[in-house]
Amino acid sequence: NSVTLGIQTGTLSDADATFTVLVEHGDASNLSDNAAVADDYLIGTEAGASFTFANDNVTRKIGYVGSKRYVRMTVTPANNTGNLFLAGIAILGDPALAPVA
Repeated sequence: NSVTLGIQTGTLSDADATFTVLVEHGDASNLSDNAAVADDYLIGTEAGASFTFANDNVTRKIGYVGSKRYVRMTVTPANNTGNLFLAGIAILGDPALAPVA
């Protein structure tokens, strides 16, 4: 029922690169029905999760609380001709079914 999407940057070597975050959701497992997530279903903003060349070794996050089964986060670089070191993690929350103690 919810997910926190985290991004960890490494060294961003290009001096004018920008990286834009987009969160999409859908009910098809291949996200063939993908749609951009409305701001009402996000905790934080896509702009706040985006970053630039000046954000070496930082963590960004954005949360999703919508009703769709599948969520995808895309990080799109612009003006990046150097190396990009990036890691992502999805932390699921509020499960409909949870393991017993």
